[in-house]
Amino acid sequence: MGPPVSASAPSNGAGIQGSGASGLANPTQSAPNPPSVAARADVDWGPWLAALQRKVEQNWIPGQTGTSRRTVVIFTVGRAGDLQSIRLGRTSGSQQTDDAALTAIQRAAPFLPLPEAYEGNSVTINFTFDINVLGQLTVGGSAK
Repeated sequence: MGPPVSASAPSNGAGIQGSGASGLANPTQSAPNPPSVAARADVDWGPWLAALQRKVEQNWIPGQTGTSRRTVVIFTVGRAGDLQSIRLGRTSGSQQTDDAALTAIQRAAPFLPLPEAYEGNSVTINFTFDINVLGQLTVGGSAK
């Protein structure tokens, strides 16, 4: 229903992209009346993304590894905060690490309802899970 929405969260939380009733990943290509730039500017994604990131971090248990790994999970959150879909966007090469990332998202759901100012029915999140060789765990990614 609306064009992609850009937002950022503390620690470069997650990228989000709007998806309306059409369910398209990029609804700008076929949306008949996308919201104006002014309407999109009223959406403050920061607090919503920060809360989502905290919930996911609390549920991520990646296990031990001796190598650096990065997994990207792409998932869609509905208007009420429900998890509508989930898939790997990039595998780490380790089934255990990938499964831990998917499980973290599933356990963290449901999320907060989408911000009231957002007119779409759902958002698609690109969430990055990183493990470095020193064993430090970080969660984040670049906002789209």
